[in-house]
Amino acid sequence: MTDINPADIPAQPAPAQPKTMLGDKAYAIAKSAALIWLPAVATLYTALGGIWGFPNVQQVVGTIVAVDTFLGIVLKISTTNYNNSDAPYDGNLNVHTDENGNKKVDLVLNDDPYGIDQKANVNFKVVPTSDPPANPPAVAPPHTPDVPPADAPPVPG
Repeated sequence: MTDINPADIPAQPAPAQPKTMLGDKAYAIAKSAALIWLPAVATLYTALGGIWGFPNVQQVVGTIVAVDTFLGIVLKISTTNYNNSDAPYDGNLNVHTDENGNKKVDLVLNDDPYGIDQKANVNFKVVPTSDPPANPPAVAPPHTPDVPPADAPPVPG
């Protein structure tokens, strides 16, 4: 196993903050309200209104459903903005082809690599590139055994 020297890790710019409409806590509260609480309240008011003769059942329930629908649209826009940003990813997996036509991969982390083992899951965005990296990592070429091609004449021994 090779130790990582922090001085050998190139500095990466901080990832751009996603342009979401809601923060994490506000999103969780709004999602809970839209999926659970508002439909439950509308159903409860409809049922009890029929049993006990509550006033304006249609107007109250219609209002709750309209608010719930609007909240669903806000949540959808926020989710779409988040998913279209780099926020869900821990880094990029840059794929390029070298001068010999071989696929090469560079892993670029958004954060300090020393904390990666504290995460339950790691997500990378696959980024196909047309050019090899400017400073490719120093890696030894793969070992190719000295095996002659199948159509080569036998070597006299």
